[in-house]
Amino acid sequence: MTVIDLGTKRREQTLNNREMRQTKNTLYNRGTEHDTTLSEQYTQNLGVLESPDFFEPIETPLLATYEGQSVEVPNRKAIIRSDTGEVVSTVGHNYKVVNNATVFAAFDQALAESEIDLTGAYKRVSVASGGAKTILAYSFPAYEETITNRETGDVIRLTALLLNSYDASSMFSARFQEDRLVCKNSMVGATDITTFAGRHTQNLQIEHAAEKIKQSIDVFCGKADLYKRWANDKISLDTAIKCFEKLSVKKGYTTEVNEKRLEEYLEQWNVEVRALGHTKWALYNTLTHISTHAKVQERSLKAGNAPLRQLNREIELTKFLQGPGREFLDFGVAA
Repeated sequence: MTVIDLGTKRREQTLNNREMRQTKNTLYNRGTEHDTTLSEQYTQNLGVLESPDFFEPIETPLLATYEGQSVEVPNRKAIIRSDTGEVVSTVGHNYKVVNNATVFAAFDQALAESEIDLTGAYKRVSVASGGAKTILAYSFPAYEETITNRETGDVIRLTALLLNSYDASSMFSARFQEDRLVCKNSMVGATDITTFAGRHTQNLQIEHAAEKIKQSIDVFCGKADLYKRWANDKISLDTAIKCFEKLSVKKGYTTEVNEKRLEEYLEQWNVEVRALGHTKWALYNTLTHISTHAKVQERSLKAGNAPLRQLNREIELTKFLQGPGREFLDFGVAA
């Protein structure tokens, strides 16, 4: 049983907002990450990574104490860490918990059955929100494409980002994308290479996932061809400035520009142009660099919210590229 002490005046606020407040205050505070190479033995055995991050989630009824009496909170339950006894989240009683070890092992099985080349592949494990969210980032060195010059590191690599949660904030999802190795930034685009997700169920459809993984290789190659075209598509400084101005409009305004933000884009544009010329490729890398490398305020760093700030910036850029950004970049992938 999980017991929450509820006074008369704060009962409703505690029941309705406890999880929101807990997430705001602790998101990424307990963040951990480490690299693990996918060895030949690991790949063959398809065993999930042995990690303390993958604790067993325990489901218990949620109780409240009111005027000395214990009352079970209707339609709610608590998820507890088996290793520490800490409450991870409170969720609806119908919420189906999918163990990290179960769903990530199923994805590894799908990787093997897709026959994707795992030579040199590795994963990074990140845990956030006190264990409520777990992120696995896969990197596949066997799938790399040189866009302009390998000597300068202008190479993109196929990657995948998996997310599972114990707090009802999101369903299990797997997103294939690409990273540019020269600066380790994710290539935020209007669309991902391949995406699939499923509600919390004990059965990840391995055949479906394996097929999606195979499809990702062809799409990755098509996007590499698109970037190579961009590397030869010249654009003017005026065009770049118009793009940056649209991204720098102050919140709540339609035309007034945040001059500080605009200056950040222009400074990075100058950096990219020196290496890539006045091209769409330089423009695109300016946008993705800012979204993944922008300075995080000190209070966000202290709260451990830097990954969340980066995610929000990437989401913002994706929305821009799906709308106004198409005036400056064409995301039609080459056949």
